[in-house]
Amino acid sequence: MKWMYILIFLLSSQSLLAHSEEALFCSYQEAKRLKKIYETKPLKDKTIHCSVSCKIAYKCSALGSWHMGLFKEILDLFGKGNAEWADIKANTYGIRLSKVISNSAQCDDYCYLKYQP
Repeated sequence: MKWMYILIFLLSSQSLLAHSEEALFCSYQEAKRLKKIYETKPLKDKTIHCSVSCKIAYKCSALGSWHMGLFKEILDLFGKGNAEWADIKANTYGIRLSKVISNSAQCDDYCYLKYQP
């Protein structure tokens, strides 16, 4: 299973290099900011993945959000986290959601409805 994450990372790294530096910096900064907020909330893991990915994509870029989520899962592989395909699916749902909402507060609402019950 670990080899699939590494393969995805390698395949996506080319698009990462082509992505604008400003959007990646925005995505990274937003991920750091949101981590502090969500680590204290009593939400399910998938709800957090969805909401954070949605908010990063809404504010910065979908590709930047995708890369932040992917990097998080790769770090989980080699750290003390729990890397799961379901996390990537929740990230993807959040990114798609960011394209159809009218403000970033809706990320929490829709992700909560999908993953929290």
